[in-house]
Amino acid sequence: MELAFLLEDPLPDSKFDSHRWRRLFRLIVVHIKDHQKSYTLLSRMWTLRSAGMVMRRDLDGIKLTPLLEPEGAWPDMEFYESIREQYLTPYARELKLLIRMVEEQTE
Repeated sequence: MELAFLLEDPLPDSKFDSHRWRRLFRLIVVHIKDHQKSYTLLSRMWTLRSAGMVMRRDLDGIKLTPLLEPEGAWPDMEFYESIREQYLTPYARELKLLIRMVEEQTE
């Protein structure tokens, strides 16, 4: 099965953060040595990006933020937070490190 599409931004028209997503996807593959864990996190991040998640820069660095309807697929913050808790919390340590690497390499 061809999975190279998971390395590309599913929302490439988003000029302000598309480069960050492409970088994150590649860093997941390179830095997470457990192939199943790497594939699972990559798939989840790609899917969340497809639903309208963005990487926004603030004073503390890059943050993952959902685009709420009608711009994105997220109906409200409560829904996003439940998805984040269920699907991203198990990877919180890895994501923090990888997002920091994205910040250092793309800014």
